[in-house]
Amino acid sequence: MQNTNTEFDRGMSGASCFMLGLAIGSGAALLLAPMRGRHLRTLIGKRVDEGRETVNTTVKQGMDKATGAARDAKALVDMGKQRLMQERERIEAAVKAGKDAYGSVEGAAERASA
Repeated sequence: MQNTNTEFDRGMSGASCFMLGLAIGSGAALLLAPMRGRHLRTLIGKRVDEGRETVNTTVKQGMDKATGAARDAKALVDMGKQRLMQERERIEAAVKAGKDAYGSVEGAAERASA
């Protein structure tokens, strides 16, 4: 599970770095290569859309990983419960067998002493 969290954290920091790079690149483009207003707005809009899509994809991947980790954890808990029930039944059977054996020995001892 810890690997999943590390991968998720790495993905989120990657998205943050991408957005920072996008902002710096857009600012540099404005300063170094001035364009006509309409063209510049279109370009900025496209880059914002690309950044939004990247962030959405990264978040979705993180959610998918978290959902998978939760599903795996539930499966492990269910397996643990099943194992506990099996062990409980085994112990109960051993205790019953012990009581039965003790009762047989006690009964034999009483018959032998009588």
